[in-house]
Amino acid sequence: MTDTLLFLISPPVLLALVVWNFAVLSAVQLTVRLIGAYSPLATAISAILLTAASLPITALYLLLVEFTLSPGAMAGARARGLAAFQALVFQQRLLWFPLAIVLTAVVGFVIIRATLRFKRTRSAVVAAIGIGLLSAPWVAFLHLPS
Repeated sequence: MTDTLLFLISPPVLLALVVWNFAVLSAVQLTVRLIGAYSPLATAISAILLTAASLPITALYLLLVEFTLSPGAMAGARARGLAAFQALVFQQRLLWFPLAIVLTAVVGFVIIRATLRFKRTRSAVVAAIGIGLLSAPWVAFLHLPS
């Protein structure tokens, strides 16, 4: 699992995550709010904050996955081949992924309210749901060991 975390903190992937989070926050703002309230600078700052907050969420997610993988099951899956081992890891990652989505949505709600100044609670909740689904640690979920 540490290979996935090392992959995520590499500079090209971090840059890609910031760009992705900027796109997600822009899409959410332009969908939920009026275009006139859009601020590229505030969105860029929010994207950096969201990326920084998503790293501990991803680390926690990978840690929970690692703790639920029993050594016996991992050894048996490795003995059956790479595909069996990846299927086991994928299954455990799928089990914990909803928690990562919820945590990302909570962080998204805080960012939406604090830095992007969404005033309506309903708009902030809708935006947070979008952020949770789109900015969850998908790279960690799909980056299977080889």
